[in-house]
Amino acid sequence: MTTNGTSPRTLAVGSLGTASDESYYSLLSGLEGAVDKYMVDRIVESAVEQQKDYYDRAHVILTSGDYDSLTNSLPTLFAFIALALVPGGELSVHNVPSGSALSKLISDAGLDVSQTDTSIITAKKSSPSKEQKPTSVALPKRSTKSNKAAIWAFSSPSTPTIDATSLLQPSDLARPVPTCEPFVADGAPRRKKACKGCTCGLAEIEAEEAKQGKTVMLSAQVDGEAVVVGDEERQRLIKAAAMSKKATSSCGSCFLGDAFRCASCPYLGLPAFKPGEQVVIDVGMDDI
Repeated sequence: MTTNGTSPRTLAVGSLGTASDESYYSLLSGLEGAVDKYMVDRIVESAVEQQKDYYDRAHVILTSGDYDSLTNSLPTLFAFIALALVPGGELSVHNVPSGSALSKLISDAGLDVSQTDTSIITAKKSSPSKEQKPTSVALPKRSTKSNKAAIWAFSSPSTPTIDATSLLQPSDLARPVPTCEPFVADGAPRRKKACKGCTCGLAEIEAEEAKQGKTVMLSAQVDGEAVVVGDEERQRLIKAAAMSKKATSSCGSCFLGDAFRCASCPYLGLPAFKPGEQVVIDVGMDDI
């Protein structure tokens, strides 16, 4: 029975070798209480869930050949057992070969070796001391009020104040120019065209200027002079040319004169003519 009156829990670790020579079963027959049985390969390969402070006792029984072949895995085995034992729990290692370093491996795992016989090593997991002082102690909180006040005190009370407006330049106080300016100074070019959805009045001004604009064209006579027509007259002539069945122009403005003709226009070099008027092109005429 354990100190708290419950049945002890025991961990028994064997191997195929000790199971074959039945020494593992002889060990199990002498154990009392609940016994968890595992093969050593299951533990060293991390196939067993790690328990913490769970077993009261642990027994390891392997063959001499097992201890030699598992030299690199024995630290993992003893670390598993050390964590699984409750404080004050005991470990017994059986069939220890003479001259082996198992005692050191067990000590490195955190267990205190208490007895070393010719073939058995007994170790114990130390219990925490009641008088042991905590590893960390809370330090008193330092007052940081004075430090914070010193950090944010950029000037002393005797420092004179400065008027912020005196630092501004005249350009800083100037009214910013809007993106769409409807009116400009006389003789100055307009900054940009009216934007889509204009609400400042620039679109209406541009429409009025286009309506009042003038267009210069040549008369229908061979030696005709330049004639200035309004925008409405120009639009009427363009519309008439577009509706005329005899007109073959792709742009609809060839009848207005060379100023409205493209580089490949067949009427290039001819005087302006009326929409629908038949025009005869002399193939023998000189290139212009």
